[in-house]
Amino acid sequence: MELYGSKSKSLPQKITITLIELALIGLSAWIMFGAGSAFFANLFGWTLPMEAPARYGLILAFNIIILLRMGF
Repeated sequence: MELYGSKSKSLPQKITITLIELALIGLSAWIMFGAGSAFFANLFGWTLPMEAPARYGLILAFNIIILLRMGF
């Protein structure tokens, strides 16, 4: 990262972004596989569609792949 002519490895920024991404992946896993979907459905008055665990697993896998790509 270059800011005002000085260069650094921007390690704190990378750690912060990684931790935020991990928190969001955890939140999405809770919504997809835990009680989060029922919580938000009740909160907003939505009806839940039939569950598709393979679809949820695929979405979670893509989230993890994106996290790994960001890390490299």
